[in-house]
Amino acid sequence: MFKLATERKFKTKIVVRMPNENGSHSQIDFNAIFKALKVSEIDALREGGEDLALLREVFVGFEKVVNEDGTEALFNDETRDALLDEPLVLAALSQAYLSEAIRGTGRQKN
Repeated sequence: MFKLATERKFKTKIVVRMPNENGSHSQIDFNAIFKALKVSEIDALREGGEDLALLREVFVGFEKVVNEDGTEALFNDETRDALLDEPLVLAALSQAYLSEAIRGTGRQKN
């Protein structure tokens, strides 16, 4: 049964391959919490093909993110924007959101 809800959220694992100082890549991961929007709302936020405005609206939390000193990072506008300022993280978040929210092609459990 599909329940019409005023607000839905979902969580998904984000995996990013970040270049490192050794000339290779390190795989980092964290959990992102997204707010589900209607397709019309997504389209309006993505006008011009930019996902940054969309992600500022739908990226509403995270887990497994730490500060430089190793302490747990708190989600707020500043930490959200710091993550969105990293190009590879922005791309991974965008792909994850669109895969899960629109295409329904996110990770499948066996």
